[in-house]
Amino acid sequence: MRRQAEVELDALVAIEVGLSADELCAIYRTQFPVLHAYERNDLFDVNGRKVPGEVNKQYRLRGENLTREDRTWTHPQSGVEYVFEFPFQGFDREEDMRKAHTQFSSMLEGKS
Repeated sequence: MRRQAEVELDALVAIEVGLSADELCAIYRTQFPVLHAYERNDLFDVNGRKVPGEVNKQYRLRGENLTREDRTWTHPQSGVEYVFEFPFQGFDREEDMRKAHTQFSSMLEGKS
C-alpha cells in the first residue's frame, strides 16, 4: 500500500512538473540505482509482506518447493514468527509508474 502511494505520488509530481512517463522512469533508474537494484530482487507474499532475504534466497534456488518451515521467519527484535505464503511475486516500479502516469494524465485531461 505504501509502495503504491509512492508510485502514485511520483507520477502526480511528474505530471505537475511536465515530465513524461519515460522521463520519470529515467530519473528513477539514474538517480536511485540502489533502490532500483533492491526492488528488482524484492519479493512479496500473497499477503503483501516483503519476503525476508533468507527466504527469498531459498525461494530463488528451490521455487515453491519450500516447506512451511523454510518459509517461517522470526523477527530478530520482537521474536514474532511469520510464515510467508505463496505465491511470491515481485513488482516493477517502472511499469507501475507508467500506468499511474497514464491514468492520472487521462483524469487531469478530462478536468481541463
